[in-house]
Amino acid sequence: MSTCDTKFRPSERNRPASNKLDPRTCVIIFSQENGEVLANWSDGRPQVNLGPAREVAEMMRDYLAQSELAERLLKLTAQNP
Repeated sequence: MSTCDTKFRPSERNRPASNKLDPRTCVIIFSQENGEVLANWSDGRPQVNLGPAREVAEMMRDYLAQSELAERLLKLTAQNP
């Protein structure tokens, strides 16, 4: 299984041809259609509807805040074993 990097990009159909992804890299591309957030994988996995944009944005902010807190705690524990 490949590991995907997360990218926030416009919908695939709005992407200029010159902005193609490297075929050796798998990324997750977030787009929005009709108020719903969609996750698309560059390696061809099926698209997933993540839900209403407002709810998804709130949960993404929460995830990022938790992730940043975890990084800070790991740095503190590494400095003070």
